[in-house]
Amino acid sequence: MHWAAMGLLVQGGLSPLLSTAIGAFTGAVSNYFLQFYWAFNGKGVHGSSMPVYAFTVILGGLLNAGLFHLLTALIHVGIVPAQIFSTAAVAVMNFVIYKRIVFHERII
Repeated sequence: MHWAAMGLLVQGGLSPLLSTAIGAFTGAVSNYFLQFYWAFNGKGVHGSSMPVYAFTVILGGLLNAGLFHLLTALIHVGIVPAQIFSTAAVAVMNFVIYKRIVFHERII
């Protein structure tokens, strides 16, 4: 979802940095329930998972935008390689936090 939204927005003339930020948000919203039920087979309560998920999404969005900006504006890497690297870094961070904290099997 992130990449699809980003691609459409860049093609529409929006700046790559704003496009990746909007794309990250779009992906986060659409992925919550897929992550909860499918990837991590969540058993907890959404009320306890959602706030930590939202914090992780914000953290991931900041990491994505920061790395993307660093790579494209300061190091002059192309948009696609910069987004591949940024996506990989955020995916690793998200997986660890989701597995250990957000979707950890706990009933509250």
